[in-house]
Amino acid sequence: MKISGWILSKTDTHPEGYEVPIVASMNVAWHGPMQPLHPDGWMLVQVKCHGAHHRYMDHDDDVIWIGNEWSKVPPELLEAYAEKLDPKEKYDNLGQVLDKLGEWDLRFLERLPEK
Repeated sequence: MKISGWILSKTDTHPEGYEVPIVASMNVAWHGPMQPLHPDGWMLVQVKCHGAHHRYMDHDDDVIWIGNEWSKVPPELLEAYAEKLDPKEKYDNLGQVLDKLGEWDLRFLERLPEK
């Protein structure tokens, strides 16, 4: 069984110098629209993984499982992307955050292929 969803992930530095989500190796596929905005910050990542990897991520302090576009927004997400979000807006679900971030960079509107 494959599970798809959005996470916040801490990152490791790839030998070529860019940041990679720490969970990259345990996912069937992943899409990180943008590098973290701040060093050692959270990276918003869409993942497709097996159930066992989901359970592992659920207990890892360097990963916050968010879910789908209708899921509640964790405070860490709002803090990580605060400079790109409207402070007057109330973001009840992830879809609202993705839409706002998509105004800044269209890569936040891209999705992993279904297959």
